[in-house]
Amino acid sequence: MKKKMLFICAAGLLTASIASAIESANVVGYQKFQGVAGAFTFLAPNFIDVLPEVDQTFSLDRVMSGDFSEGDEIQFYGTDGNSAGGTLFWRKSVNYGGFLDDGWYTGGYAPATDLVMDAGQSVFILTRAATPIYIAGQVDFEDVVIWPVVGFNAIGNCTHFPLELDDIEFTDLSEGDEIQFYGPDGNSAGGTLFWRKSVNYGGFLDDGWYTGGYLPAGDTSLDPGDGIFLNVKAAGSSVTIPASL
Repeated sequence: MKKKMLFICAAGLLTASIASAIESANVVGYQKFQGVAGAFTFLAPNFIDVLPEVDQTFSLDRVMSGDFSEGDEIQFYGTDGNSAGGTLFWRKSVNYGGFLDDGWYTGGYAPATDLVMDAGQSVFILTRAATPIYIAGQVDFEDVVIWPVVGFNAIGNCTHFPLELDDIEFTDLSEGDEIQFYGPDGNSAGGTLFWRKSVNYGGFLDDGWYTGGYLPAGDTSLDPGDGIFLNVKAAGSSVTIPASL
């Protein structure tokens, strides 16, 4: 997947001399993701709203833009790993005699504004034509902590650099919790990973992610914006994604 990123800050270019003071300024930018014709992009937006009303949140309709086609979709998934309903559709004003503005709407044609989500969450975006998808906003300088619910959680790499699973802190997961990867057809792409707890293996395995054949998988890489499903069996776990800068 080709990506391009641009950062802009009021003080000019980001250099080592201002790195220590960068948290005192708002750094904004964008990243381009390539939507494939007739396919899903499992996307974890990696910018938050500029000066968000609630820390570490973003409004999907504000941070995401693109030359979307009539009927493109945003799909949300529930804890059972299936579509949770509430699919949103892109409507183009030209098709409605100007009675609707270009934008996202519910199935009942109600404007879907203020789609507020927490940093680290991901969604499926179905594009009918090959088109760039732009995510733009403010860089988040804080670690993102996610508290998974029992079942499937659509999360992802909300930073601006590749992360290996070992770079992400998973706390209090249960034996057999899963990470599932999904392909452009919106179905599981295979290669499910499993959490193994050392105490169950006499110390022969460290706590961490493994393939179904018990091969270590902590070096599995997630590109910026990559979405995954985390399937947990019990409440009380957490996921900490390191800060972007």
